[in-house]
Amino acid sequence: MHANPFAIPAPPVQATAPAAASTLPYAFMGLAVLVSLVGLLVNLVSVWLQPDAQMLDSYLEYLPRILTSRLEYTLLAAAAVLLLSRSYLERHAIAGFTRPPRQLLVGYFVMALVLSLGVRFIAGPLLSHLLSWAYEWFESAALAQVLVSEPINLLLFAFDTLLPLWLCLHLLRNSSVPGNASRVSRQEPALAFALCFAALYLKLLGLAGLLPGYLLSSYGDDWGYRLLELSGLLYAALVFAAARSGLPTQLARHNPGRLFLASLLCLLLWLLALALVAVALLLYVLSGSELFHEALLGLLGLGLLALLWPLTRLSLRWVYKPQAA
Repeated sequence: MHANPFAIPAPPVQATAPAAASTLPYAFMGLAVLVSLVGLLVNLVSVWLQPDAQMLDSYLEYLPRILTSRLEYTLLAAAAVLLLSRSYLERHAIAGFTRPPRQLLVGYFVMALVLSLGVRFIAGPLLSHLLSWAYEWFESAALAQVLVSEPINLLLFAFDTLLPLWLCLHLLRNSSVPGNASRVSRQEPALAFALCFAALYLKLLGLAGLLPGYLLSSYGDDWGYRLLELSGLLYAALVFAAARSGLPTQLARHNPGRLFLASLLCLLLWLLALALVAVALLLYVLSGSELFHEALLGLLGLGLLALLWPLTRLSLRWVYKPQAA
């Protein structure tokens, strides 16, 4: 049979590109950071208004430790909220919402702030008594901190930060719009990678500072140790730039679980390189060589800093395996 010469050809079907992913995880992340900053401000004001001047002096003495601890908490909250909210949206294939979720965002902020202030206020005295008991039981402040304080702090973090997030995300499903895979900009995985790297770095460095005979703590240089912790922000900025340059412009999925494992691998490889360089430098000094100079430390530091770039790209290629949209 011959085709009808008078038939009107059907218009070509154009494939619709997947829509851009929801920016809701950014909103939750920003609110988590705001809750942390408000908590710090409330803590400062409450101590400032105390009539006991000795308490204020003691607070100012421990201010470097308090600020870096708050920074560690803020980075952990930002990374966890960003990854968990994006994971929830991808697991349930949520492409959008029938109405803007402003009320639930406000609800998350209020719940997280109230739980954070209330739980810390109630658990603070209990934790101090428990730690004093643990010091006597373990006869070691480091063991008491690792085995008692750290698990309790993680439990409180899950209760006052992650629980309100899960409740709000669960309520958001009532107004959600199901859809196919959405395009995720490379900015978000790169930011999440850098946040995870910085939070893990600060956590490991904080645990290392508990070791007896630690170099900086033995000299009482608390500000020097805190500056060493703040250097994690510089590392995070470099890791963000390396991750951003190594990812496609648009990704089919975020895959938060793989991204976290990639950041963990990058940190472990970098710490292994740092340990090897430290051992080699120690052997070099003990050999009695007269060629040692302070400039050598600077060159090694710059080399280790530059090593973060290929390690970031390598961990993303091995573990994360990004797929372009």
